[in-house]
Amino acid sequence: MAIEEINPEHRVTSTLHDHWHKLLAVVLFKLKVNEITITAADIGAMEAQFPGGMPCILAHEKKDGLHLSVISEEEARRKGAQ
Repeated sequence: MAIEEINPEHRVTSTLHDHWHKLLAVVLFKLKVNEITITAADIGAMEAQFPGGMPCILAHEKKDGLHLSVISEEEARRKGAQ
């Protein structure tokens, strides 16, 4: 599975590349868990929710912090074109 980025040169995208492990640690902290297990069934269920392809992560920096959303590839392409 190839990973494609809609806005690869964007500063936020670059920062996410460099600090993905810290970002994931913050997400786990916010969820109040120390560990999660991701299974093939989890990936299959996620793919079923997004029948047009694998979902995308929308990262949007706002005044109050970094906002992350899971969106369809179609929606990501629309927002990336804006």
